[in-house]
Amino acid sequence: MAVSPITDPDLLNLGTEVILDPGSSPPTVRLVEAGNLDANGVTLQCLLSFLKEEIRTTALLQGLDVILDGSFDEQFEFLNDWEPFDDATRKLLRNGGWSELDGAGLLKQQWAGIQTNGGIDSTAPQTGDFAYYYWASDTAPTVFTYAGPVNEAIQIFGDATHGSIDRRTEELTVAVRPFGKSYDQDTTTAIGVATLTNRLYRFGLDASDADLRVQALATAETGGDVAALLAAITGGVTAPYNDMAIGFYATGQARAGFAQAPGSFSFGKIIEADASVGGGSAGGGGASNLQVYAFVQAELRRNGDINDPNGRMTGESTLTVNGLLSDPLLQFVGETRLETLNGSNPAGGGSGVAIDSYQAAGSTDIFFRENGATQVNFPFVASVTLFFSQTLRDDPNAWFRVFFTSVPSGSFGTTAAVTVLDNGDVEVAGAIGGAAQASFTFDYDGDATGGRTPGTDAPVTAVAGGLAVAKIIQQPGTITRSTTNQIQLTAEQERVYQNAA
Repeated sequence: MAVSPITDPDLLNLGTEVILDPGSSPPTVRLVEAGNLDANGVTLQCLLSFLKEEIRTTALLQGLDVILDGSFDEQFEFLNDWEPFDDATRKLLRNGGWSELDGAGLLKQQWAGIQTNGGIDSTAPQTGDFAYYYWASDTAPTVFTYAGPVNEAIQIFGDATHGSIDRRTEELTVAVRPFGKSYDQDTTTAIGVATLTNRLYRFGLDASDADLRVQALATAETGGDVAALLAAITGGVTAPYNDMAIGFYATGQARAGFAQAPGSFSFGKIIEADASVGGGSAGGGGASNLQVYAFVQAELRRNGDINDPNGRMTGESTLTVNGLLSDPLLQFVGETRLETLNGSNPAGGGSGVAIDSYQAAGSTDIFFRENGATQVNFPFVASVTLFFSQTLRDDPNAWFRVFFTSVPSGSFGTTAAVTVLDNGDVEVAGAIGGAAQASFTFDYDGDATGGRTPGTDAPVTAVAGGLAVAKIIQQPGTITRSTTNQIQLTAEQERVYQNAA
């Protein structure tokens, strides 16, 4: 909202937009949303300029103590016990910060101006789309007054009669999380500020980009309606979201089976994609990677406890964790790769994040960061599809087999040729039986058959043939770290084979 504050003092009028009350205790300056002044407010520089112009032409004002002074155009002081009439007036002051000093020059209050650079939608925002802020010691956020880009002051100091607070050396986080768009946050530490004072601070905060993964899920589940998707996730009755949870643990939780040595790692935060596996009762079924991501994004904008508030998990801490204060947990890299992120864990069990009970089909595209910040993943299982020509399909005696082209124990073309084993250690071979294709999975990261080096591309040779209809075909190919490997086997028509028996 506060994107176009008044900057021209000629647009202000004493008694309409600006009301001075020198007789009150303390004397006050009041801003009123009337005349030319609306919720966009007025810059402090403009207000100072206006007051100087009014004092220059009004004898009664010339007898007053100085009201407002500025060190530069973003740093100001209300002097001689003058102060804004109320917090509503303070929220209309833009593009700066200020101190409020009593008659002896002692500090009563101090306010820092907060401004964000970047796009934040201010049109028909969903609940929670307003930018918000919180201090390192807070357990709940404070939402900024207006939607859209921020240009608003917040109190950082107050004496005994003005709140008894001192936040000047405490880390401040400014954030925005509009579901279906990019989440963003920035901190005083990140912008290089250790001590706040009465001036303007700019935070990089941009939520203008669409979250393409949430948009894709909305297209698939709610006809593209992002708000309806959010309602389905948070409503507590729609599967699989009704059986999902996030747990923050006081001690690290071991998870095993990773491709990286030693195979077992510790995590302080667990995302449960199907709580019924761990003893829950909703039975929503394992969630896809997109559904896990969207659920977590929805939880991270909850102004309330997200530490398994419905008791679907076991062993997590009882600490209340506000969603809006929680660090991001997940990110998509490209269209399919889902990664967990290290971040703070108020329960103390470590910064790593793991996902339990997701759909098995998504395991090849999930990468976790454990408590030590190492990125780990499950052994990659490649998928391979063999496509058979019509001649092979028409031959009732057609067969196929896949060999490694060359491994230490033997090469194709010799009697020592080694047959490829699938992910279940079964030879990739069999009868075609009229099928157009045959598929198998391959333990890309773990298979060491014939002395193969795990985790590397595997050159292979697929062989297929028949008797009376199809000739024998030998087709080289390579199994890469992919779920879309393909080998086309096209056999010529057999014209010579004969068996009169």
